[in-house]
Amino acid sequence: AAHDARPDLVWCSPARRARQTWDALEGGLGPGVGPEVRFDERVYEAVLGDLLSVLHDTPAASSCVLVVGHNPGVQDLVMALAERGSEDARALAAAKFPTSALAVLDLEPAWAEVRTGCGVLSSFAVPRG
Repeated sequence: AAHDARPDLVWCSPARRARQTWDALEGGLGPGVGPEVRFDERVYEAVLGDLLSVLHDTPAASSCVLVVGHNPGVQDLVMALAERGSEDARALAAAKFPTSALAVLDLEPAWAEVRTGCGVLSSFAVPRG
């Protein structure tokens, strides 16, 4: 919520820990936020190509999408999409992408056309611990 990234669609791995992560996140988004959630096997143990395929299947009407998945796939996706953006955020995301980290990317093309290098990493946050 602090990053003003309120998803209207969530792609989530069906793994128990990913579901638990989504449950914790959902409560922190604030009132009136009720995104569609799709538990998709392709997100479980996904590599970059799998996650790009998932994004390509995102409905065109979705303006903000959240992927709740696993590393190294999610980190690879963020780094591949965000060839531009905050150097500090890119350096942090490249060095370590811990559990429950949040990368906020601005993507230029339609979902069906998402490709490497099409985004800007606007922020990267890690949980306090």
